[in-house]
Amino acid sequence: MLISKTIAVGAGVIYARYLGPEQFGLYSYILSIITVSIFQ
Repeated sequence: MLISKTIAVGAGVIYARYLGPEQFGLYSYILSIITVSIFQ
């Protein structure tokens, strides 16, 4: 559980560098929805 969350955060950081702030806001929003749905 913790490992996959760390990988997701790491992927998010790498993604943010390529996409820029606007897309990263959308990506983090989608990621939070996915995280909530997984952990319920």
